[in-house]
Amino acid sequence: MSTNLGYIGNQIRVLRLLDTYAGVSLPRLVALAVLDACGRLWLLSIASAAVLSGGGAETYVTFACVLLAWAYCARKSQHVSISAMETLAARLRMRLMAKLKIANLSTFERAGYLELFSGFTYDNEMIALATHQATHVLSNGVLSLACLSYVALLSPMAFLVAIAVLTCCVLLYSSVGAQLRKLTIQNRENEKVMQGGINNILHGIKELLLNSLKSDEFYHTEYMPAAANSSRHRQDLALLHVRSHILITILWYATLACVALLFPSFGLYAPEQLLTLITALLFLPIDVFLYAIPHLNNASVSAEHLARLDAIFAEAPSLQQPAPTPSAPSQPAPFASLDADRMVFVHSEPDGEPGFTLGPISFSLKSGEIVFVVGRNGAGKTTLAKSLAGLYPLASGLLRINGAAVTEERQQQLIGVLFSDFHIFDRLYGMKDVNENAVRRWLSRLHLDTRTEFS
Repeated sequence: MSTNLGYIGNQIRVLRLLDTYAGVSLPRLVALAVLDACGRLWLLSIASAAVLSGGGAETYVTFACVLLAWAYCARKSQHVSISAMETLAARLRMRLMAKLKIANLSTFERAGYLELFSGFTYDNEMIALATHQATHVLSNGVLSLACLSYVALLSPMAFLVAIAVLTCCVLLYSSVGAQLRKLTIQNRENEKVMQGGINNILHGIKELLLNSLKSDEFYHTEYMPAAANSSRHRQDLALLHVRSHILITILWYATLACVALLFPSFGLYAPEQLLTLITALLFLPIDVFLYAIPHLNNASVSAEHLARLDAIFAEAPSLQQPAPTPSAPSQPAPFASLDADRMVFVHSEPDGEPGFTLGPISFSLKSGEIVFVVGRNGAGKTTLAKSLAGLYPLASGLLRINGAAVTEERQQQLIGVLFSDFHIFDRLYGMKDVNENAVRRWLSRLHLDTRTEFS
């Protein structure tokens, strides 16, 4: 029964996300689901009555009116579902962006570039798609309860048979539940590996074009195996769902055949009653639940990943206090000196355990001095630069500028760093009252005025 409980748990988790981030309350979703189910049941009852007793003009008018009313409710429900899906996707991205904006660099590195990229893209998309399925499942769940209740009124025996068969369907899916979850998790990891390979191609295209040996080895030893592995796991996951789906469908239609063929042979029901009973059983939306299972499984795995990212950001020192209100930095005094007093930085491993330690370091720099920091690979040169710039939080020690201790935020405002892996944005952000004439003058002086435009 673990898969059944997991299915219900995934459904509840998605509905909670809708309530929390999309502003769609569960009572509203239930109300829309009840209206949708009532409309379909009403249509079923009108059609069944028309088959048994014949339909006149009044029956056709009633059916048309109910059909129009149901279509309006269904359209409203779909509108709410699609709007909630897009709102949830946007707010989950903004929520992750807000946490990333106030986190320090060490927290970003601990979370991992690919994990964060997957959170913004793959995980976000999986959860958004599942919200659409969740509203369908809720609506069809209400319809299923109503159909089963109707079957119970028509035939307690048929109701017990239907419950027994549905229980067998649940047990069948439970038998492959662990394998489904394992393949779902593996599929997400494969997507992350593929994103890493694509990132390497896009950022390293010049190096790949300049070196055919490197290009061939990359494509044949990294990218192509990763693509093949991803394709194989996706096929395995899809085929496992398909096999389970086919077996459950066969079991369900065998039950319908049993009711249609065996019940009359025992003289249990008249043909008219039997037709109504089979119609009610056929109205049970088994396919909707089966189709929703992969989406809800994907959403569950993605929600767990986003929860792990939340835990990493929650442990970041910068998130222990409210983020400061953005303000224009005050004009700094002319630089005179920079003094490091027993600065210590402790690197954290991805699992949160302490890694290497840099420091304690003490030194002084004066205005006008040029200082080279020399050391072997991995000695901590880049780590020192990031600590000085306020990108890494200090475990202990102080940094003084012009004799006054400064905070990490103030360090970031006062100290500029140009890294080897710098990123060029497509416009100037965070700069107010830019002197356009001075910019154009410098562009002309550097002979860039014909290649770069300032606007």
